[in-house]
Amino acid sequence: MHLSFYLIFISVIAVGAFVRTFWVERACDERIDKIVKEIYQLENQIAGNPRPQQEKT
Repeated sequence: MHLSFYLIFISVIAVGAFVRTFWVERACDERIDKIVKEIYQLENQIAGNPRPQQEKT
């Protein structure tokens, strides 16, 4: 009985850690995309040719 409890406990922790890292990675990707888009817009404004940025879907 103790062995099955430990296996369930360890599997829950492993799944939780995997899900957490997946969501953190996705949030970082979204932030990086946003920052890159802002830098691109600033570069266009400095160059004097502001071009509307298309939203990614």
